[in-house]
Amino acid sequence: FDSDGAHLVTASDDGSVNQWNVLTGDLLQTFKHETAVNMARYSPDQKWLAIADNLGSVIIWDAATGEEITRLTGHAGPVNHVAFSDDSRRLATAGGDGIAKLWDISSGTILRSFSGHTGPVMSVAISPDGSRLATASVDRTVKLWNTETGQVLRTLLGHTAPVNSVVFNPDGIRLATAS
Repeated sequence: FDSDGAHLVTASDDGSVNQWNVLTGDLLQTFKHETAVNMARYSPDQKWLAIADNLGSVIIWDAATGEEITRLTGHAGPVNHVAFSDDSRRLATAGGDGIAKLWDISSGTILRSFSGHTGPVMSVAISPDGSRLATASVDRTVKLWNTETGQVLRTLLGHTAPVNSVVFNPDGIRLATAS
C-alpha cells in the first residue's frame, strides 16, 4: 500500500507490476519488467516505486507516470527485499548474495555495503532516524548496523530457522523479526 492507503502495488513472477486503486478496484497502470519481480514498494512520499528483481537490480519508477528513473545494480544474485528511508532519499536492499546495500536514490550510487551474514539477506529495515539498518538472514541472525560507519552494532541470535523479515517500530526503539 502507499502511505495514504489509496493505492496498492502487486508484483509477479511474470515480471508484471500492477498499480491498483484500492477503493474502486481499478487497475491504474502496469509496469512490465524483463524478469520475475520479488518485491515492489512505494516510497513514503509516494513519489517512487522500487521494484526488486532476480537479476540483482532494483528499478526506481516514477509512481505517477510509470517512467523509469534509475536502475540500481550491484548485487550478485536476487534482490529479496527493499526498504526506503523515511525521507524517501535512500533505499536499502537485501541481497541473495548475503550483502545489504544502502543507496542514494538521486545519484543511484551505493552509500555503503553491509557484509557479515553467512547466508542470503532476506529483509532490511531502516530506522526512522536513518542511523541504523537492520538485516535478517537465512543464517538465522538479525544484525543491527550503523549506517554511517557500516559497523555491526549488535547481532541478535535466537531464531532456529531462517529469519525472513525484520521491521522497526515507529519510534525506532524496537525490532520485530519473523522466522
